[in-house]
Amino acid sequence: MLSISRELADEIIAYCKSVLPNEACGVLAGDSGEEVTRIFPVKNLESSPVLYRMDPAEEYQAFAQIYEGGLDDIGFFHSHPNSEAIPSATDIREVKIGLVLMMIVSLEDMNDPEIRLFSIGNGEYEEEQLCFV
Repeated sequence: MLSISRELADEIIAYCKSVLPNEACGVLAGDSGEEVTRIFPVKNLESSPVLYRMDPAEEYQAFAQIYEGGLDDIGFFHSHPNSEAIPSATDIREVKIGLVLMMIVSLEDMNDPEIRLFSIGNGEYEEEQLCFV
């Protein structure tokens, strides 16, 4: 189970909305693998509503800040502007480093965005419990 404050979840949603019509992406961090306490938005180099590719320089800076701050990298987030909050075939195919924790934000219903959490790897995914505190 992973927890995140409603306030931080709202920050992720606001960031995802700010880059519409394109997908947003970023890194999740915390002081343990159990709670997200910081988010690091990263520019999507694809500028696409169906794909994302993190800017390597910004991603590197995010991880540097995470480790310099004594935090743990927990996983990643990205948005689906026009579809459900479930991993797409591309999301699954692009994970090539074992299991990755991925938070997906669906903006399909702009009035009621949905956030779900998945472990993705080895060509499969499994939904994980996400708790809003």
